[in-house]
Amino acid sequence: LYGGTLCSLYNSGFKGMAYGLDIFKGYYGDEKHTTSEHMQKVMENTEEYGGIPFLYECNTQKVSTEQIAKDINNPQLDVLYIDGDHSHEGAISDYNKLFPFLRSGGMLIMDNYEMKGVKPAVKEIIKEGTCDSTAIWNNTMWCGIKK
Repeated sequence: LYGGTLCSLYNSGFKGMAYGLDIFKGYYGDEKHTTSEHMQKVMENTEEYGGIPFLYECNTQKVSTEQIAKDINNPQLDVLYIDGDHSHEGAISDYNKLFPFLRSGGMLIMDNYEMKGVKPAVKEIIKEGTCDSTAIWNNTMWCGIKK
């Protein structure tokens, strides 16, 4: 929420590059802020940690993997934290289009595991065999390591 996860990541001692990819609208029913206002809040909240060098407005259900790769310059991520629209379609789309950017041995985190769209998506990911399942935290977050 407004960069809180990114702040927590950096506060934990993470030293890698962080990319903020989001639809940047509609948090918890709050539709009054524009995309640029949401992005500004994220930048302000992460400023304490040096700011987030790259924020990207994206809905993976509406753009191709190739376009994402071009826009974010094909990074190899250490951590991929997916907290999308919580629908099954959204979770699978986020996974399918962003997982290729996660390096082997990198951590995939799926937030809101308890939600009816996310849990079946995680089960599909596990069945696919691309990740070793490592933990479910408080029934709200699933973590896996990319093989």
